[in-house]
Amino acid sequence: MLSNERFVANAPKEVIAENQKGLDDARAKMAKIDAELSSLGM
Repeated sequence: MLSNERFVANAPKEVIAENQKGLDDARAKMAKIDAELSSLGM
């Protein structure tokens, strides 16, 4: 949703912040998984 310029332009700031937090959380989880896979040699 955050890549949709129209959504970002029209959505309330709280909704944008909530979506950004979800994206940040997902990126953090992916980084952790990548680090764990690297430590396993995958």
